Amino acid sequence: ARGESLRDIAEGISRCMIALTILPLATIALVGRDIFAVVFGAWWGEAGVYAAILVPLMFAMFLTACESLFDVLELQEKDLLFHGLFLIVKVGSLLLGGLWLKDVRIALLLFSITASLAYAFRAWYILSAAGASMLRVVFSLRGHFIAAVPALTVIAIAKWWAKLPSIWLLFVVAVTFVPYYIYLIRRDMYLRQAVSQIAGS
Repeated sequence: ARGESLRDIAEGISRCMIALTILPLATIALVGRDIFAVVFGAWWGEAGVYAAILVPLMFAMFLTACESLFDVLELQEKDLLFHGLFLIVKVGSLLLGGLWLKDVRIALLLFSITASLAYAFRAWYILSAAGASMLRVVFSLRGHFIAAVPALTVIAIAKWWAKLPSIWLLFVVAVTFVPYYIYLIRRDMYLRQAVSQIAGS
């Protein structure tokens, strides 16, 4: 049926996008400062801290990967309301943290938390409208979360126990990503199709 097909596609795309971002975003949360300092220069280390603070927001934004569902289901008016909510939440949190508390990191933290909740609610709404389930998507990814744990453990050991320099830490990050994404491609149909299309082009 059309509804079931739409549900399966929505859940499949959402599952794929979340699986792709679990490890990179968790890595930014752990060693964002080191990554930015190596890639962009020492002056960008603080930007890596800001990126780590924004990880919840980035994750929540990937939850709403099925943007076109608002058009398919003719819910553009609802989407406009969501964007109005986003604007209020973002401006309010930045004003509260920046002007009243006068702390950049707190402002970003408030921004990240409030905006991520708003995006997560939007994702839940559009998936529910398509007959899909956010809980089913997240539960189906339990194996991917478990698969990311060894890589994150190695990265944490390299940073806090071995205390590797940032350049070597970046090398460890790159190496630990390989087995995770091999696992991911083998498990996810949408990723296998994408890789096959790229390889065949």
